[in-house]
Amino acid sequence: MRLPGRSGIVADLEDALQDYFGVRHAVTFSSGTAALHATYDAARIKAGDEVIVPAWTFHATASPLFHLRAVPVLVETGADGNIDPTTIEDAITPRTRAIMVTHLWGRPAAMLAIQAIAKTHNLLLLEDGSHSHGASHGGKKVGTFGLAGVSAGRAVHPRGHQGERPPQGAAMNSPFADPTFEDTIRAAAETDGVERFVVAAVITDGDRMLFLRRPAGEFMAGLWELPSGKVEKDEGIEQALLREVAEETGLRIDAVEKYLGHFDYTSGSGALTRQLTFEVTVTRTGPVTLTEHDAHEWAGPDEIPAVSDAVRELVTR
Repeated sequence: MRLPGRSGIVADLEDALQDYFGVRHAVTFSSGTAALHATYDAARIKAGDEVIVPAWTFHATASPLFHLRAVPVLVETGADGNIDPTTIEDAITPRTRAIMVTHLWGRPAAMLAIQAIAKTHNLLLLEDGSHSHGASHGGKKVGTFGLAGVSAGRAVHPRGHQGERPPQGAAMNSPFADPTFEDTIRAAAETDGVERFVVAAVITDGDRMLFLRRPAGEFMAGLWELPSGKVEKDEGIEQALLREVAEETGLRIDAVEKYLGHFDYTSGSGALTRQLTFEVTVTRTGPVTLTEHDAHEWAGPDEIPAVSDAVRELVTR
């Protein structure tokens, strides 16, 4: 339940929450459990629908589903306590309607990978952020990745569960955590006359990097390259990076760790192109599924295949 009407301190609080999270609507409830129940109802979860939820969470992440006669489907969590993205797809069935993510003990879940899974399977993405007020992942506050997010008004011990400090998420150092990063990149490119962007990912397995070979008949056929692709019109740089890695390799980015730099070249159509390269981590390193290349190779620093001079210089710095 919630207080009727919207005035006084209720309105002040909801307005402040809207501004803080950068969302269009913020609605206060009497408890996190009530807010979760309302979220499922507003998402039109109905009898027989399945919702994927983490096996380790507060009961209210799943229990409201029983009131709607829906079915919570429990999936495994990782070492950090959050839902393991690698277990989600195996739990998806024709009845799956949504994925509910809990950000446990103040540490954000791997939202970039989970967001990509939800998009691929046309599922609603919902978040329980009751343990993670103010936490961010890839520059976005938790609770703002999906259709709706719930944040219960409760305190979380600053040292996490059982007195242990939760580990710091690598994605907190993502270049996209800086809200000016993409604008700065685009402004510099406009000054330099760059006509289009390509994003590339350095994906590692131990000390080896993943390279893909361009097929016969393609521009620069036979050349090896990093997983990469064009940033589409009206697409963000980070979104393009997630999409291209998934499309070209079947792998899913867990976190964008570092911006490694750029180089320019002229495309087959004559456009001045700037390749932006990022170091990323993926949820798992295999299997690699190719859609636009004819071979892949994991290579160490001393066995890099026939890549362009610009790529070689960048990955061997």
